Amino acid sequence: MKYKSLLIASLAALAACSQSPSSVTKFSGDLGEDAPETIRIKAGDLDTTVALAGGKFSVVLPTNPYTVGVVRSSGMRLPIVLDGTALKLVVPEEGDPTIESSSPKISVQHRLTEAVKWEDNLGRQLREAEDSLTGERLDAVVDSIYAEFDKHRRLIVSENPGNILSLYFFPPEASPEESLTLLDGLSDDVKATDRYKSMRKQFESLVSTSAGNMFTDFEVVQYPDAADTKTVKFSDYVGKGKYILVDFWASWCGPCRAEVPNLKEVYKRFKGDKFDILSVAVWDKVEDTEAAIKELGEPWLQIVNAQKIPTDLYGINGIPHIMLVGPDGTILARDLRGPAISEEIAKYLD
Repeated sequence: MKYKSLLIASLAALAACSQSPSSVTKFSGDLGEDAPETIRIKAGDLDTTVALAGGKFSVVLPTNPYTVGVVRSSGMRLPIVLDGTALKLVVPEEGDPTIESSSPKISVQHRLTEAVKWEDNLGRQLREAEDSLTGERLDAVVDSIYAEFDKHRRLIVSENPGNILSLYFFPPEASPEESLTLLDGLSDDVKATDRYKSMRKQFESLVSTSAGNMFTDFEVVQYPDAADTKTVKFSDYVGKGKYILVDFWASWCGPCRAEVPNLKEVYKRFKGDKFDILSVAVWDKVEDTEAAIKELGEPWLQIVNAQKIPTDLYGINGIPHIMLVGPDGTILARDLRGPAISEEIAKYLD
């Protein structure tokens, strides 16, 4: 009898492992009596609003395991993967709501939920350390936490080469060259996604425009709605015999504005026959850029209305992005901030 029970258990486990996702994903939940009237589910091309009855809902959606979507309702925002298993929105009396799967062994959503919980816990540890520690002890704990975060992200990529989690939890500390290697190891289905193609293009751009390479030229139509429309090239300013500090920025960007005092300091210190600054306004309205230039009192060179042109070419996904270009057009340094700006320039001009 004992061996028969073990055999039955083994067969049951084998059956569970042989499960496969469905072409549709059943999603249900109970948000309680005080729930809002609807929830919104958005994943890829899907964008649907589901009515709740007594706080409950049940809906059948097309499976899409290559997109991380979002479920929103009255302040709640949860990531979701329509992975072909039966999913349930669980709202406990205490704690945060989660989305659980009835088939955790094959569920991408289950892995997503567990990964989010793990990183939320790490975030709490970081906040507690920042509240209770200072100085070198705080630095040591923060370094340890970030190391654990990076290790966790790399583990997720290695364990999920065939689903969207490998891109959703991609390690931000990986160099562009390493990032391309990690992307090479993913499945063909993941490589077919728009997210993969966008990430690969960014990392390829970062590699081709890294320090040591010549600048990549681009052309911008400035003041497109004005009578004095002017087309300018990046090469009108760089590679002309001067060191040029290039600041990719936008008027609405707080961190960009915070760097202006540093830029003014280096401009005052190094401005001359060998050095100048060029600000390149991206992702911004021309009129807002012009108003900010006057407000901030920036006396140096400006390119406006660049939008996505240079950021796509240089793989920039966050601003400010400040780089130093040498007299011959060689990129000397990228992603400079704060005191590092003047320190880098001083290597060549002091």
